[in-house]
Amino acid sequence: MQFYFCEPHHLWQKPTVKNTDGFICEFFLKGADFGKVTDEEVQHAVELICDKARKVLGYKTANEVFREMVHSV
Repeated sequence: MQFYFCEPHHLWQKPTVKNTDGFICEFFLKGADFGKVTDEEVQHAVELICDKARKVLGYKTANEVFREMVHSV
């Protein structure tokens, strides 16, 4: 699996990161006390985010793309 690391201060290199940040903010508001957030709440948010279709993935979910990559090896 290939990884790509964005250069600091080059926001145009990471639109998916910014998009994912937006999804996370839908679940946990700015200033949320993560000391009070349960593991179950985090897991639920991760599952919903990974099951959301994305244009950048050809309208597939991250889970679908991951499973395709794992099964193609």
